Amino acid sequence: MEKNTYTDLKLLDFLSMRRFFNLKTEEIDYKVITVMVSVALCLAINRFIGNGSFYLYIFRKIYPQAPITWETEFWASIYWSCGCCFSYFIIPSFITIFIFKESIIQYGLKIKGIGKHLWIYFVLYLIVLVGVLIAAFQQSFLNTYPFIQPPPGKWIYFLIFEIFYCMQFCFLEFFFRGYTLFQLEKKFGIYAIFIMVIPYCMIHFQKPFLEALASILAGIILGMIALRTRSIIYGILIHCSVAISMDFAALIREGYLLILFSRH
Repeated sequence: MEKNTYTDLKLLDFLSMRRFFNLKTEEIDYKVITVMVSVALCLAINRFIGNGSFYLYIFRKIYPQAPITWETEFWASIYWSCGCCFSYFIIPSFITIFIFKESIIQYGLKIKGIGKHLWIYFVLYLIVLVGVLIAAFQQSFLNTYPFIQPPPGKWIYFLIFEIFYCMQFCFLEFFFRGYTLFQLEKKFGIYAIFIMVIPYCMIHFQKPFLEALASILAGIILGMIALRTRSIIYGILIHCSVAISMDFAALIREGYLLILFSRH
């Protein structure tokens, strides 16, 4: 019994970060460790459990003979948005409130005083809009957007999808430019922006190549704005307006917008 106890203590001593890296106890920032590990955990949950592909996988298991229709894809998109809420907002908020004993408001959710910086949003939106209009002539863009395309007359489903689509961006901005960035800023300063950009770019790997590359620059710019203004609201506005513009640009380019909103 004593031998097992001694072995257990030796193992714990070896696994101890302080002992393993020969650090002083005060040099270990467990808050930073918690943030980084939780970011990896949230990304894994979102990628493998919280996305639309997982919904479709479960759907095929339950209804193996049922076809995948636009309605199935619609509900998969709703599930995806809810998955983003859980992994990008609920988990980080739980950690912030109950483990760090802090308010989530201080991580970019302040609204007071955002009006004086709205010009930044309009300038960035106009710049990105030009890129959207150019991308609308690429077949890869049309193959990707919009994520769902209901049949003619079913426009209400499209509008509901857009609402949940924008909600997903709210959760995403809180996760990357709020929770991740503001927490790591305390330890790494402005370098936290570039740490945050790495996973942010990686979630765009399934998107068109140029969009994945653009996410690097976008992540840096949105990170700079968030730290400068202490708010993620501008990132939310930019993301939502650009996403809606991309979907409508694709519908217009395909000549389907008027057909979708027609009465049938």
